[in-house]
Amino acid sequence: MTDPNAPKSEKPPIPHDELRKKLPFPASGLLPHGEPFALVDTILEEWDQGGITSSVVHPDHPLLAADGTVGAETLIEYAAQSCAALDAFQRQDKSFGGLLVEVVDSKYTMLPRVGDTVKVTINVQYDLGKWRGIAYQTTVNGKPAAEGSLKLCIINEQ
Repeated sequence: MTDPNAPKSEKPPIPHDELRKKLPFPASGLLPHGEPFALVDTILEEWDQGGITSSVVHPDHPLLAADGTVGAETLIEYAAQSCAALDAFQRQDKSFGGLLVEVVDSKYTMLPRVGDTVKVTINVQYDLGKWRGIAYQTTVNGKPAAEGSLKLCIINEQ
C-alpha cells in the first residue's frame, strides 16, 4: 500500500542497467561547481564503485598557467570532481557537493596542456556515509599522468 504522506517523485529512477546504456553521458549539470570551474566533461564508463570520466583542457581553463599547462593540483581537482559526477550520475540527481579532506600518496608524471584529453579512473576504496576514500588514476592523451588516493567528505549525504 502506498503511503499518502510520502514525498512524490517527479519521475521514477531509471534501473541501473538502463542508466548505463546512456553512456557516454555529459557531466554538465551534475556538479555543484559553476562555470568555469566545472572541469569534468563526460562520464565514459560507470560501475558500482567507480567509473571513468573524460575532459578536454580548454583555453579558458580557470587554473591555466602562462605556459599553457595546468598544475598537479588540477589533476587532484579532476579526480574529486570525477567522483562527484559519477555519484550524481548513479543517483540521477545533481551532486550534493563535498570537500576534499586529504590527498594521500599522490604521484604526478605529466601535466596536461590546452587541447589535451584528461581521463580519470575512480575506484571507491571505502564509503562510510559522508566519508569516502577513492583511488584515482589519470591519463593525459592516453599516457599515465597521476595516481593516488583522496579522502572526501560528502555534504548533505543522504
